[in-house]
Amino acid sequence: MTKYLPEMASSPILIVFCFVFLFYYLGLAFFSGIALFLIAFVLNYFLALAYSAVEKEVLEAQDARQKVVSELVNNIKILRINSWA
Repeated sequence: MTKYLPEMASSPILIVFCFVFLFYYLGLAFFSGIALFLIAFVLNYFLALAYSAVEKEVLEAQDARQKVVSELVNNIKILRINSWA
């Protein structure tokens, strides 16, 4: 954390300077780039929410499958132990 703290503190200032210079060099085209950036940011946020919901369902299904397989293996062990007696 201490290694990257100065970079984290200076990042907002660097971003502002970059935006100012981009506006200086590109003019009004800069705003179309910012709009595209914001649209991609919002889209990425909603895609991440959807992915999180799907991943939760998949993990629950895997957990249920693992419980069933574990119970099956334990029952097979019990049958093998009882069949030897």
